[in-house]
Amino acid sequence: MGVSSKQDKIVLRGTMQVKVLGPNKEVRNVRVLVDSGSDISYIQRKLADDLKLKPVGKRMFQTEVFGGGHEIAERKEYSVNIQGINGGKENLQMQMFSQEYICGVCDPVPYGPWVNELMKMKVYLTDVASDPSEIHILLGSNHIGRILTGRMAKVSPTIIATETTVGWYLNGEASVPKQRTMAQLCIAKLAKTEDISVLWDLDILGIKDSALRVSTEEHDQQVKEDFQKKLRRADDGRYVVKLPWISESIPLPHIRGFLEAEGIVEVYAEKGTDHDGHYLPHRPVFKPDSLTTPVRPVFDASCRVGNQPSLNQCLEKGPNLVEMILPILLRFRKEKVGAISDIMKAFQMIQVDGEHRKYQRFLWWEDQGKKLLKVYQHCRVIFGMNCSPFILAAVLDFHLSQVPENEKKTSLELLRSLYVDNCVTSFDTLKEYEKFKNESTMILERAKMDLRQWESNADQVMENEITSVLGYKWNKKSDQLYCDIPTEWGEEGDPVITKRSVLSLAAQVFDPIGYTSPAVLQLKLLLQESWAQDMKWDEQWDEVKSAKVTMWYKQMSSLGEIKIPRWAVNNSAKLQLHIFTDASKDGYGGIVFVRCQERGLESATVQLLLAKSRIAPLQKKPDQKNVTIPRLELLGCLIGARLAETVKRAMGYEDIPTVYWTDSTTALAWIRRDGDWGTFVGNRVRQILKISNKEEWRHVPGKINPADLPSRGCSPTELLLSKWWEGPDWLRESEDNWQKSPGETDEDEVLAEVKRSTWMKVARTVPVASFVAKFASYIKNVRVVGYAVRILKGMDKEELRKAWTIAELRAAEVVLLKVMQERYFPDVKQINLRVSKMKDELLHVRTKLEYREDTEAFRFPILQGLSDGP
Repeated sequence: MGVSSKQDKIVLRGTMQVKVLGPNKEVRNVRVLVDSGSDISYIQRKLADDLKLKPVGKRMFQTEVFGGGHEIAERKEYSVNIQGINGGKENLQMQMFSQEYICGVCDPVPYGPWVNELMKMKVYLTDVASDPSEIHILLGSNHIGRILTGRMAKVSPTIIATETTVGWYLNGEASVPKQRTMAQLCIAKLAKTEDISVLWDLDILGIKDSALRVSTEEHDQQVKEDFQKKLRRADDGRYVVKLPWISESIPLPHIRGFLEAEGIVEVYAEKGTDHDGHYLPHRPVFKPDSLTTPVRPVFDASCRVGNQPSLNQCLEKGPNLVEMILPILLRFRKEKVGAISDIMKAFQMIQVDGEHRKYQRFLWWEDQGKKLLKVYQHCRVIFGMNCSPFILAAVLDFHLSQVPENEKKTSLELLRSLYVDNCVTSFDTLKEYEKFKNESTMILERAKMDLRQWESNADQVMENEITSVLGYKWNKKSDQLYCDIPTEWGEEGDPVITKRSVLSLAAQVFDPIGYTSPAVLQLKLLLQESWAQDMKWDEQWDEVKSAKVTMWYKQMSSLGEIKIPRWAVNNSAKLQLHIFTDASKDGYGGIVFVRCQERGLESATVQLLLAKSRIAPLQKKPDQKNVTIPRLELLGCLIGARLAETVKRAMGYEDIPTVYWTDSTTALAWIRRDGDWGTFVGNRVRQILKISNKEEWRHVPGKINPADLPSRGCSPTELLLSKWWEGPDWLRESEDNWQKSPGETDEDEVLAEVKRSTWMKVARTVPVASFVAKFASYIKNVRVVGYAVRILKGMDKEELRKAWTIAELRAAEVVLLKVMQERYFPDVKQINLRVSKMKDELLHVRTKLEYREDTEAFRFPILQGLSDGP
C-alpha cells in the first residue's frame, strides 16, 4: 500500500498475512503481497534461512524490471507450506524462489471502525495494523489461481475485496486523513466527514432519512428472522439460542484469559485440545455501595490478539437499539400514569446452545496460590458481547408474538415499551396500569423471566421519589423529567482543554428529547472550529477558547435545573402539532410543540415534545461554494418535517392537525411553489413534501420564532432563563390572534435555484436574434421574453410589475427556445441527429440514454445551437 502525502490517498496493493510452516514445526506469521504482474512467486531469503527451509533446486533467471532493463541471477527454489492465519487447517504447498529484497516497507491496511462494517459483508481482513513493515512473500500468477475462491466484494467505487483460501485482500485507492496514525479508509459504507456532528449517534435520532431507515430496517429484519429460526425451548420453558455469527466460517483466534464467574456457569472437563474454543478475558468491577453485587465480573468480548478479530467482530450486533429510546420516551410522556420496570438479570435468563458454549470459556484459579487452573464455560448469554442486547430483543420479540389472542394487546404494548431489559410506558388510568402490570409479568414468567421493580407516579407509597429513566431523572412526585448532569469532568483538578476533553464534556449531556440542545450547540461549534484548525486530539487549546469552555462548564449545572413535565399531552383535548424551524450561519434546527386546547376554553397549553439542533457545515475556501443561509433554512425545514414524522409515528398522531412554521420566505416559496428546482433544493423539497403538505407550511416573523435559539446557540444559564421549551406565548392564544405575516419574498433568491433546461449543443449556424442576445445573463433574457408575453396579453403597468411565477418563466423559456430553434434549424432533416418534437413543442434529441431510468429532461435534452453571444 503506497501513500501519497500530497493527495492524502492510499493505494491498496493486495496484502495479506499468512502462516508459514517450517520443517521443525516452527510457525511464522508473515506478510504476503499478491502480484498478478509477476509470473513466479518469491520468498525472502532471510525468512527461508530463519525457518531452515531446504532448497529443492536452483534456476537461472533473467528478470525484466521497470524501465526496460533486466538482470540475470541464480535463485534457489523452495517448497513452502502456507496456511491461513485465522485457523484454517488446509496447508498449501507452493514452489517459490529466493529473493534478497522483495519490496520496501509497505503499509498495511489502517485499522478503524470500518473494519467491522466490512465484516458485516463477510469480508475478513488479516493485514490490518497501524505500523508499516516489510513484505516476506510475493505471490505471483503461478499460484494466485490456486487460492482464489471466485468471491469478490465491491466495497466502494474504487476498492475491490478479493477472497482467497487463506484470507481476503483489498485492491484500489482510498482517501485517508493527513495524520497517518489516525488513518481510516473512506469507503462507501462509512462516508467520512469533517463535520463534528457525525460523532454523536444521538444527533440523528428523530431526523434520520426515511429511505435509509427503511433500508436498515430491512437488513435488521432479515438478521432477526435468521436468528429466530434457530430458537428452541428447554424443558422448563427457557429459551435456548445459538450465537449469531456474521459468517459460517468463524475466524476466531486461540486465546486464553483469566476470568471470574457468578455461578451461572458449568465446569468444563477438557477434552481434546485447549484450542477448540474461545477464551474471554475478564476483570472485576467493584461497587462498594451495592448491597447485592459489590463485585461484578466484566467479560471482554472485544479483546483482540494481534491482527486477528475479537469475538464481538465475528458476531452480528443487530439493529442500533439506541434508536428505540426516542419513540419509547415520547410514548412515556403521552399518558397520565407513567410506569417503569425491568427484567431481573435478563441476559442470564437465556440459555446458550451447548454447541456454542465453547466460545464463552474462561479460566479460573481454584486456589489462592494460583497453581490450580480450571476451565469454565458460560451456559447463559453474557454481558459484554455486543450481540447480547440483540439476542434479548429477538427472544422477547419471538416470545411476545406467541401469546394467545386475549393477551395480544398487552404483549404488543410490552414489546413497544422494552429497551433492552427496561420497560418504560404510560397509561390513561390506574386501572389500565394494574392490568398491564399483572398480564405482562405473567407473560414473561413463561420464558423464565422476572419483570419486577415496578414504579409509577400513581404509587401511594414511594420508596424513592427520584429514579432513572433511559438516561433522565424522573421525580415521580412532581412528575417531572430532567437531565442527569455529572458534577465532575475528567480527572481531579482543572482538566486540560483539548479536543478530546471537550468532546467528553459534550457527551455527558444525554438528552434525546433535545430541550438542552441550544446550550450544547456552543460546545459543538467550538469543536468544529478545532477541526477546521486541524488540531490534534490532545493538543491544548488557546486561552480564548479554553476560557469559553471553562465558563460553559461552570454553568453546566444550570441544565440540571431545567425540568419538563413528564406528562405532556392531554389526549381528551383538541390536539395540534406545531413545528418551528430556523437557521443561522452557525446552525439549524427544529422544534415540535403539542398544543392542547380543552373544550370551552379559548387558551391552550403548549409543551415541547422534541427538538434538534445541528451545526452548519464548515465554511469552505474562498474559491469554493458555501451553503447559503436560504439553503440552511431549507435544511431546518427538512429537520422539522422529519421530527414531526417521528412524533406522529411514535405516538400514533398521524391524523393530528399539523402546522409548520419558518421565518424564511425563500424556503417557504421553494416548498409551496411547483418549481423545477435544482438538485440541492429539489431533492430536499421532495423529501419535505413526502412527509408534509405544502398547505401546512406558514411564515412566522423571526423575532417570535422559538427555533431561533437552537439555531444560534446560547449558554446554559441563558437557556435556563429563556424557558424556550414552554413555547411562544401567542401560540396559547386563540388561532385568530396568531401571526399572519406573509413576509416579503426575495424573488431573485428564489429563482436562483430554478433548474435550467438541459440542452444539446451543435455547431453554430447564424447569429441569434438581437433581443435574445441582449443580455449575457440567461435568466435576464428569459425575463425579456416574459415581459413581451405580458404586454401581448394586454397587462397594465401594475400587472407588469408583479413578481414572476414559475409557470410564467417556464412559458417564456419555451418561447425563447422555439425562436432559437427556428433560426438555427430551419430544416431538421439536415441535422445528423435523432430529433423529435415533444409535448412542449420543442425539438429534443433522442440520445443513447433513451431507455435509462432517469428524468425525461436528461434522456431527451433540448436541441440548441451555439450563438455568437451579445
